[in-house]
Amino acid sequence: SYLAELPTPEKTPRGERLFAEHCAACHQSIEGKPQLGPPLENLGHWTLDQWVAAILDPNQAVEPKYRQSTILTDDGQVVTGLVLQRNDQELSVGGSDGSVKTVAVEQIEDEKSAGVSLMPVGFEQKLSPQDLAELLGFMRSR
Repeated sequence: SYLAELPTPEKTPRGERLFAEHCAACHQSIEGKPQLGPPLENLGHWTLDQWVAAILDPNQAVEPKYRQSTILTDDGQVVTGLVLQRNDQELSVGGSDGSVKTVAVEQIEDEKSAGVSLMPVGFEQKLSPQDLAELLGFMRSR
């Protein structure tokens, strides 16, 4: 039903602002912060249905490298996000807010893949069909 109400996507300045507000923190390289989500520039071939499904149901198909992990440390700290780097001594975890936390391997009590995307669900609650059309117009033009 949401897709049926979606106007034809058009590139507008408002679409760029919506991208900055809802998407850029993860899908755009920002100085000093890693890009956590997949690059969107490579998705120009996607259909409108694919874009809408990926935004409104981000857990439908998640590549393993974009699955969220939860790490419990031996002092009870819980770190949630994407494992960006891992070596014998430590791992770096990127959070949805763009932060990166480093956890020493020797301090990890438990690590689990949540099997879900770091991308939040519920955009249909935040974005009207008109909002999504303008956002898509901007993203598809990149």
